[in-house]
Amino acid sequence: MKLLAIHGSPRKRGFSSTLHSEFIRQFTSAGTEITEIHVYDKNILPCTACGTCRSEFYCPVKDDMEKIYGIIRQADVISISTPLYFSSVPSQLKVLIDRCQIFWEQKNHNPGNLPCRKQGVLFCTAGADYTSMFSGVLQLVRHFFNTINAGFTEQDCILLPGTDSSVAEKISLEIINTSARLSERIITGITR
Repeated sequence: MKLLAIHGSPRKRGFSSTLHSEFIRQFTSAGTEITEIHVYDKNILPCTACGTCRSEFYCPVKDDMEKIYGIIRQADVISISTPLYFSSVPSQLKVLIDRCQIFWEQKNHNPGNLPCRKQGVLFCTAGADYTSMFSGVLQLVRHFFNTINAGFTEQDCILLPGTDSSVAEKISLEIINTSARLSERIITGITR
């Protein structure tokens, strides 16, 4: 089994990364091949809307996405951790998602070349303390996972509001355990 863990936060030890780490730890225990990508450490240029991916099914932009495309194709599980930035994801994560237009074009014009079926998972944290602010990121991530041929429902995510609160100095054991249970459920579902 292969896990691609995409870290969308510029802070490697922030709340979303902490949630994600417990999830990844469970996969490590299961002997999974794990690739972690910190998008802020990668050279990922924005999509230029050149149209090459529509007509020729490849992206001519030369950067770290060349390797990431192959990792996405081969992964059985793709997990994303991100803080919420104005009801969406940070800019560098959005650039990675936008560059996956190549998979959308393949899905619609060359479906025989789709990535294998996979499972998507989301960990998203937000400073404010109301849950409706997650609707934008959920829609974005749902479309992204659909594009790369990954199943995803709201049961496949952990949303943590209120991280700006002084009470939220550390993530509760209950939330950490929820992350561990989510990974156990995904591992069991994949290995059946």
